[in-house]
Amino acid sequence: GCLFGFLSALLAYRQIACLTYGGSIPHFEVAGIKTVLVPRMSAEREAKIGRKVLEAMSYRDEALQLELDARSDVESLIDEVN
Repeated sequence: GCLFGFLSALLAYRQIACLTYGGSIPHFEVAGIKTVLVPRMSAEREAKIGRKVLEAMSYRDEALQLELDARSDVESLIDEVN
């Protein structure tokens, strides 16, 4: 979770974005990805951050599902009226 959180951050994006090459479909080399600087902390702190990131992603997934359910409900009501 901690690594996912970092890789989702702007700092990681900037490091990774400069490594891409190719035309319309960007490509990466393993050697390039290995150069990304990942901050390290104590195992306890990384675990705490990781739990928070995973919890946030769970809430995000739930929110997206609720949005899909709400859209489906509205579309069903519109279909009933028509």
